[in-house]
Amino acid sequence: MDRLITIRVEYYDRDTEVRIAEAKSRLARDEAELVVDIVRELRRLGLTKQGPSLRAAIMIARVSARQGAHPRPADAAFAQICRDVLGGLPAKVVREGHDGLRTVVDRIVVERTRAAAGGELGLGSSGAVAEA
Repeated sequence: MDRLITIRVEYYDRDTEVRIAEAKSRLARDEAELVVDIVRELRRLGLTKQGPSLRAAIMIARVSARQGAHPRPADAAFAQICRDVLGGLPAKVVREGHDGLRTVVDRIVVERTRAAAGGELGLGSSGAVAEA
């Protein structure tokens, strides 16, 4: 009979994840940073049975690059890519009063892209993107 041992391997640090996602997707560094930050935020929240890995960041980055999607508040294609990749993770049981995984993914994408765009785009007090 074979024996199995479990070895816990920690995630890479943020900078390493960014460099790998950037290299594997050819996204611009600032866009790769945002993708990694979105994945790391969902991981930090602990809503999935196993946190989204670097592989999820690479998938989002690659598909975004190939589809011409960009991590921007108004880019519906980018939000959908994140929803498709991250929303399909096996979620822990959702308790009453807690948002579902896809809702949390949407919230993280909106928060992170708006925060990143704050320096580039004028955001109104409602958080809506103002025309430049």
